[in-house]
Amino acid sequence: MSMLSVKRATSSRSDAAQAVAEVRRALEQTDASLVILFVSARYDLAAVEDALRGAFGCPVIGCTTAGEINSGGYTAGGMVGVSLASPNLFVHPRLIAPLDSFGLVEGEQLAGELHAELRLSDDFDTRRMFSLLLVDGLSMLEEQVVATLHRALA
Repeated sequence: MSMLSVKRATSSRSDAAQAVAEVRRALEQTDASLVILFVSARYDLAAVEDALRGAFGCPVIGCTTAGEINSGGYTAGGMVGVSLASPNLFVHPRLIAPLDSFGLVEGEQLAGELHAELRLSDDFDTRRMFSLLLVDGLSMLEEQVVATLHRALA
């Protein structure tokens, strides 16, 4: 039996609420730990946010895209997502905003909050831990944010 259950979804519907509903139905799974969404910037993002509110019983993270990759290849104007479920997957999402004022002090504060929340078992293997960081590429601050977090989390 797999310790990780993964479901994928895609929608090309132009209406944000309909796209979220279609993706939600495909991603639904018992005890999901995380949903990751990649949403075309063509959508009304306020409508996407409204449709997502309460749609999943787990954390949802995501970002806008200039194009999406799905099982059919490269597309534009849609929404793709994945849901992950595992009793061994613990998620601690954080929004870093605004990026332009995220410095070492803020990085150390965030690292402290994350360390305080981590739930580790007696047989925890640090080589099986990872972080996922989605940073606005147009901000031109990706390297600064990564370097700050690396230093703070080390």
